[in-house]
Amino acid sequence: ALALLLPAWLALCAWAFSQGLRLLVLPPVGALIAYGLTWLALDFAHARAVSRRAMRTLSHYIAAPVLRLLVRQGLQETLVPARRDITVLVADMAGYTRLTAESSLEQSARLTTEFLEAITAPVLASGATLDRYTGDGLIAFWGAPLLRADHAQGAADAAVRMFDALRQFNAARAARGEAPVTMRVGIESGEALVGDLGSSARSVYTAVGTCINLASRLQELARDRGESIIIGPQAAQQITMPLRPLGPASVRGLPEPINLYSIDLHADRI
Repeated sequence: ALALLLPAWLALCAWAFSQGLRLLVLPPVGALIAYGLTWLALDFAHARAVSRRAMRTLSHYIAAPVLRLLVRQGLQETLVPARRDITVLVADMAGYTRLTAESSLEQSARLTTEFLEAITAPVLASGATLDRYTGDGLIAFWGAPLLRADHAQGAADAAVRMFDALRQFNAARAARGEAPVTMRVGIESGEALVGDLGSSARSVYTAVGTCINLASRLQELARDRGESIIIGPQAAQQITMPLRPLGPASVRGLPEPINLYSIDLHADRI
């Protein structure tokens, strides 16, 4: 509209001068230019606000450094489903039903929120993609959307920091006279299809593959075997920190037993 109004006004002024009429040329021109600049400034500010809100929302799922790099590279192509080598971490609160059996809904919600807050921070700080929450746990993966050669090591480091955060969380609960919370973690690496998956109604950035199911089953096996962390053989081959062999074990869904490993956290096991 401004692009049309400004030359139209100047053309009207030229015609008026040719007819011997005198019009004030500059005030309307100045007003139109001022209006245009104001509109551009407001539109830019609005676009920035929308962009920041979108970034804040996405940062709940992807670590901020990863998100910034994704934006620089361009988001469209990076979200297309593609095969990637990733490492998956599945964490779950142990004894959740027991802890919430005699609690109110508000108390159960507070426990869940505080627990997830404690274990999510180390995950995102390590540059992981937070896939989803599973009620009283989470699933995260390393190696996508950005390629990362040490994705297994990143998951192992995050797992250790998650248990450090859990110790601090339990210290705060003990100060309030509340029972401690325990957690089990399963980690495995493998090839997965990672990208924007779902339906025409709704889609999410997630991963699909055997390693996701295996990491979940290793978390369940950790509960059954009294371990804090169980790591599958594919991830164990890529982790540089010392691991404790657990020997071969049968895992639901696999035809043969696989060698499992764990990480010694501290003398005072959680």
